[in-house]
Amino acid sequence: MGVRYTTQSSSFDGNVRVGNIVHVYKTSKQSPVKVARDSSDELHRYNKQASIVNAKKIEYVCKENEQCEINKTTRNVCQRCRYLKCIQSGMSTDLVLNESERSAKRLLIRENREKRELENIRQMIKANSLYDQQDQFRATIDPITASYCRYIDVPIQLQQDSHSINIERWGALSSLLVRQVLDFARSMSVYEKLSEPEQQSLIGNESWLEVQLLRFVHQYDPIDSCLLLSGGRLFGSTTKNVDLNDELTKTLTDLLQVAKSFNNLQLDNRQLALISALFIYNPDHLDNKFAPEPKSYFIMEMKDIQEWADSNNKKQ
Repeated sequence: MGVRYTTQSSSFDGNVRVGNIVHVYKTSKQSPVKVARDSSDELHRYNKQASIVNAKKIEYVCKENEQCEINKTTRNVCQRCRYLKCIQSGMSTDLVLNESERSAKRLLIRENREKRELENIRQMIKANSLYDQQDQFRATIDPITASYCRYIDVPIQLQQDSHSINIERWGALSSLLVRQVLDFARSMSVYEKLSEPEQQSLIGNESWLEVQLLRFVHQYDPIDSCLLLSGGRLFGSTTKNVDLNDELTKTLTDLLQVAKSFNNLQLDNRQLALISALFIYNPDHLDNKFAPEPKSYFIMEMKDIQEWADSNNKKQ
């Protein structure tokens, strides 16, 4: 037998399932008054929560006469039938959210998920970063940087000879550039650990050209968007009043675009020095040519570059 309640008004009809029996009651928006002995407050709680649902003005509509089958697969098909099933199972309607509350909850869940993903990425970067160990690498980095500034990052001085032809001038320039890179390579302690054939092969692999091109594209003036050539001459998209042939002009135009891209990286002399050292002592070429000790040494240098990149990112 169901539990009977009396109320002052009858503005709400509620069907309540107790076990397998459905009891129909007349209730009001106020909490009902219990007039019969009852060992359970299930019905009392239902009417109280139903009033809260009315106060929230939560409305669900079923297009299938509230006969939808609700399971794990179809639970999102009909909110009305899902709501009724939840109520029949004893769920408090306080847990039912309106549309704005549901949107806010979804947004909060998405933000929390993004925060967790960002935190995981930060932890991965921190685990592989040498930022906290940068002081112990200064003894390695600083001498290489000083050698780079002494041998590579210096003005190129060629004797002016109006009688020399272009091929001879290019030969003299190439010899000067190779000599600069060779002096830079010799300044590093690892050079003495290589055999004579290995020392000779350092410049033979055209690494000198990579080093000098890296230096050249950093002779860039971001204000006037032009390259600084020897003799104080300028080359830019609007400044081409230099005596150059078409082929060289095209080459410089391409290098100007490369220089603009490198300018966005904002590499300092330390980073340029380490990259230049890696061009010469390329780890990809060390497997068969060089002993394990030099290879390990310059693998460490690659990590130094990563360390400085991480440092700059944190500053930004």
